Amino acid sequence: LNAGSLGNVDGDVYCYYMGVSTRDLGDLEEIGGHLSFNYCPYTNTVDLGSLIEIGSYLYLSNNDSLDSVDLSSLTDIGGYVYVYSNDDLDSISTWFGITRVGGDFTFLYNYQLSTSTINSLRDSIGTSNIGGTVNISNNG
Repeated sequence: LNAGSLGNVDGDVYCYYMGVSTRDLGDLEEIGGHLSFNYCPYTNTVDLGSLIEIGSYLYLSNNDSLDSVDLSSLTDIGGYVYVYSNDDLDSISTWFGITRVGGDFTFLYNYQLSTSTINSLRDSIGTSNIGGTVNISNNG
């Protein structure tokens, strides 16, 4: 899936059970609502390298083959972060530019993703820049 040059989306970006291996969201820079990838069993890679801001929340859940999500330009998430049960997700190295999370910060049951890496991301953001609770449990 290649979405080309979307620029900005005022609402939500929601991907549910899509059967493609790579999602290229091109030049998407801002999402006014939330970003969700749920139950996309064949998706390996999501390219959001131009995304700067998510107005609401980031939700990645039950994506069996997902191993890479490029968020290298993302700095601000207005709501919560929920990363749950992504069996192959093993790196969030491009997420370290995030400087604010407006709500909870949750990473659960991502068995290939090390807890120390998640803790490093939390520390990089700073707990004072996370607006809700931090829950990091049952990861690699």
